[in-house]
Amino acid sequence: MAVEAQLLQADGTIEFDATAALNTGDVINVMGKAGIVIGAGAAVANGDRATARIDGIWKIKKNESLALVAGTAYDWDDTNKEVVADAAGDFALGIATEAAAAADTHGNIELNGQGPTP
Repeated sequence: MAVEAQLLQADGTIEFDATAALNTGDVINVMGKAGIVIGAGAAVANGDRATARIDGIWKIKKNESLALVAGTAYDWDDTNKEVVADAAGDFALGIATEAAAAADTHGNIELNGQGPTP
């Protein structure tokens, strides 16, 4: 009997070849998903193999004029390096897990979170 599926990785990470210099904690679009570069605190050179988390709840820098609403989807602005309103950034980031005031510098985002399904 042939195996239909085999688990290769269950820890919510993706390995990739960096297409630019990166640092641990950078927010990136990796293989169509929002990711956070992880590692031992060292920089990743262009072309190096690296790892990104694609799950979890992260405290992420946000636009200081943007209030976050829990359960609402947000994007990542790769130019200004901050959370922005849905469809206003370069790629989908995830959903806010709690409210954040406009004056707050960071918000809590579930990476690639989809929110409740109707």
